[in-house]
Amino acid sequence: MSVLRVLIQKSTNVLSYLYSRLRGDYRFSCSDLRLHLNERYDMTRTPIQVKSREENGLALLEIGERTIFWPSEISSADLSWLFSEVFAPWAENPSSYDHPAFNLRDTEWIIDAGACEGFFSLFALERGARRVIAVEPLKPLWPALRKTFVGQASMGCFELFEGALGRETGMTTLSLDPLRACEAVVASSDKGYHVPLTTLDALRGRYCLGTGGMIKMDIEGAEMDALLGGTRLLRELRPKLAIAVYHGYENARLCAQIIKKANPSYKIEFRGMYGWFHPPRPYMLFAW
Repeated sequence: MSVLRVLIQKSTNVLSYLYSRLRGDYRFSCSDLRLHLNERYDMTRTPIQVKSREENGLALLEIGERTIFWPSEISSADLSWLFSEVFAPWAENPSSYDHPAFNLRDTEWIIDAGACEGFFSLFALERGARRVIAVEPLKPLWPALRKTFVGQASMGCFELFEGALGRETGMTTLSLDPLRACEAVVASSDKGYHVPLTTLDALRGRYCLGTGGMIKMDIEGAEMDALLGGTRLLRELRPKLAIAVYHGYENARLCAQIIKKANPSYKIEFRGMYGWFHPPRPYMLFAW
């Protein structure tokens, strides 16, 4: 990328930030702008190394001194970026889930909604979370996750729900781009493949969840439906929430409204400026 192009893009980001200060629905800080520029131009991407090819279509990959299994049929090109989104330090990473008010070591359970490759589940378990329930709707990722976390599962601290989150239980249909597995979305009934659909309230009963929990969520714009399916859980258990809300411009505001309606005692904070689109919108929503 040429120096001139970078300068033009940075200027555009700054103008978007200034526009949001004057006329946008969200108010971003100078720190939010700095985090976006750092993510876009300076944040280190951790290289991926293929350690070996396994049977049943899974490859063993090494990234950041950690190993995961990944379906050979799906491109691993995005994994370096996804790793940085989880493991890059809070101070330089607008997509970090590691909010200073959240102590994962004292967390009784974590729902990792949109587990994908399992990086956040690894991060949470490394930080001392007692139990992680990964929710992943993409069928090709299920055997990879089970193999990556076979040791943690044997100790009772990792469980996998093979399905999607929504506002009601049933079935849904997903489409999968083998080049961009992290961006799978709900599809029309004649495309994609069918997967179980559950709610946060149903997961509460299924996994006997109590207080002291946390929900991490990055499910490609379905966050509002997932929250609507967990209003009783939010009201009665009040778990901490770390939600990616950048998929749509209104998502941050809508998610905040749903959370506050379910439980007015929540404190809500937006963080980061997702300036890849105009107008910019918050990157993350935290509630506790």
